[in-house]
Amino acid sequence: MTGIFVLSFLVTAAVAQESMPAPGSKITPANWRQYRQYMPEGMQALFAGGHFWKLPSSAEMVIGPPSGVEFPRSYSTATEKYKGQVRLVRQPEGGFEISGYVAGQPFPDAAEPNQGIKILYNYWYHYLPAIVYTPIIKGWAIDRYGNVSTTQSIEVWNRYLHLSDPAPVPRPNDTMGEFETEYAEQFFPEQAKYTSFIQILYDDIARPQEEYVFLPSLRRSLRLSAAARCSPLLGTDYTPDDTYGGFFGRPTTFQVKYLGDAKVLTFVPKASTNLLQTANYDMPVFWPHPVLGSWTLRDAFVLDIRKLPAFAAGYCYGKRIMYIDTQTHYALWVDTYDSSLKLWKSFPLAYFPVRVPGGGTAYDPAGGWFPIWDFQNLHLSGIAGFGSVFNTDAPAKFRDFQRYGTPSGLLQVMQ
Repeated sequence: MTGIFVLSFLVTAAVAQESMPAPGSKITPANWRQYRQYMPEGMQALFAGGHFWKLPSSAEMVIGPPSGVEFPRSYSTATEKYKGQVRLVRQPEGGFEISGYVAGQPFPDAAEPNQGIKILYNYWYHYLPAIVYTPIIKGWAIDRYGNVSTTQSIEVWNRYLHLSDPAPVPRPNDTMGEFETEYAEQFFPEQAKYTSFIQILYDDIARPQEEYVFLPSLRRSLRLSAAARCSPLLGTDYTPDDTYGGFFGRPTTFQVKYLGDAKVLTFVPKASTNLLQTANYDMPVFWPHPVLGSWTLRDAFVLDIRKLPAFAAGYCYGKRIMYIDTQTHYALWVDTYDSSLKLWKSFPLAYFPVRVPGGGTAYDPAGGWFPIWDFQNLHLSGIAGFGSVFNTDAPAKFRDFQRYGTPSGLLQVMQ
């Protein structure tokens, strides 16, 4: 059934341009069906009202002007310089590693054969500054009874290799092959203060990612199982494989099918502390009010991502449908399905741009609106971040690689 949905989505989006919403128009639960060709299945489920998570009759999507980012010129320069040497290398289990990659976008002219995995690698190596510091991230957890709990934290992202920043940032020389790390530290509520977490992504694509958590009650850090890719992450509805902007599984263990192109309704949040105010959302579904931003149509590649048979045993998702922006190669929306291919979770990824020191802009990986609706377990996790700064704009304290980019740094949380 879901395969029929995706095919219908793509075909209809290609031929029904006459119903394309114009700037200033509004999409509501009363008229959404005439725009359904621009909606992923999860968005349609919210509007249709057949699930526990559904939009109220007052919900609105106000259409705004086109939007995007202007990456630093150094990223496109690196793309042109190195694209000719990048190759896919087939693995015995059927997946693909990548070789010859230096910087920029690995496959700017992605085409068959194996177009799907090439697009996924473009997503994997989308532009990100060397350092991203986000001073405030607010999280909401909402259950079927309407109970709401909130958290606040900071995040520090570090990227070490394959950089193409316009103004290079000093990077450590003594790393252990890390490509990127993501650090988060909670400071509210009080009983969870100092709970911290770090994810490590290695340059060797075939090497499992690592996750560590610091528990203040134990005053030590624990390494999480590398096999626990389906476990809820710190009590949220995200799994480790749902992070990194929509997909954090090892690409070598997945088969990827390119389904075609589509225009997708995408939320464009305003860079404002209003994102952190519960009153600005339709609760309990955590749908943004127009004061928080507008919606626009973005061109997207649509990918069907499933575990290769050799790695499928025990994996939670039967498939993942990703809508990847054709310009930025960030994910715009993700729908995940259980082993019976029934819709399980949906999450949009709505970023706003931040200035890059040295020129250009980039999407903020932690700044924006990031809900995830669990349609089967009747849970919801919402995240909104604000105030990120990049590279040398980050306070010197948060440019400390050892403190915010290594497991040993977790031992300094309470010092």
